Amino acid sequence: MLQWCMAKQTKLVSNAALVLARMQQGAGTGRPRHELLEPGTKAGGLTILRALTRLPYQPQRYVCECPACGARMVRGVSHKEKVWSCPGCLGAQRRGPWWMRKLRQAYRNMTRRCEDEDDPGYPHYGGRGICVCRAWLESFEQFAEDMGAPPSPAHSIDRKDNDGDYEPENCRWATRSQQGRNTRVNRRLTFEGKTMSLAGWCEELGMPRSALTARLDARGWGLARALTTPYQGVRRGSSHGRAKLQLEDVRWARFALGRLGSKVVEVARALGVCTKTTSQIRDWEIWRDVRTPCIQLVVSS
Repeated sequence: MLQWCMAKQTKLVSNAALVLARMQQGAGTGRPRHELLEPGTKAGGLTILRALTRLPYQPQRYVCECPACGARMVRGVSHKEKVWSCPGCLGAQRRGPWWMRKLRQAYRNMTRRCEDEDDPGYPHYGGRGICVCRAWLESFEQFAEDMGAPPSPAHSIDRKDNDGDYEPENCRWATRSQQGRNTRVNRRLTFEGKTMSLAGWCEELGMPRSALTARLDARGWGLARALTTPYQGVRRGSSHGRAKLQLEDVRWARFALGRLGSKVVEVARALGVCTKTTSQIRDWEIWRDVRTPCIQLVVSS
């Protein structure tokens, strides 16, 4: 029993001596002492800003900053030095710049909907006879050289002629709004050699879509008259600033109801309002400050 106790004590003393030696060597962590890196030191691809408080049995940690993107992160080191790098910049280098990814995505979508019959968009492209020119189909580099980098991430490839093929003369980079005005379902108007969609003409003339549509459909105006007649809108100070109808709509309604003898239902359907509103316009219960020259002529005679 005595011999066993003496052996146990000897083992404890040796273990204590070993722990003391490690504490003297590694400042109580059991690891070799790590020399702190000064702020501003370059460590791999990062710049050290400051050192964090070291926890027991933990590697020394630093607050670092990426000089390329400005991102900040915490990195820890042990007695074995490691190469530090920014994960965001490293991933961008592997994937390439955004415009190159945009080019690859546009090329992939273009070839799939024109060549792959299993693609959901094939009936609207390849099924209509739209194809990709041979130079682009055989080489992505040729496609990238002809199209160039998109101006912004919001741009995508668009065909000027919806019935034409994907070729350099018929493709461009366009925004979503530009592509929305260049679809098959849009109403296109040609005036003085210039062809644009109905929304494009409204934007250029500064009038709402409902006004131009009413001129062409409800009132039967010719294209030249509808596009060249200035749009008056609502007068300043009028109590109808937020109304759905415009001044010219009210004048036309009173002229149609008074001189042409149109029915209230027909006028209401043409203007897109209810019959009650049309009846109030006819009876001068609303829009009393709007008078048509035609009705003034009738009253004066």
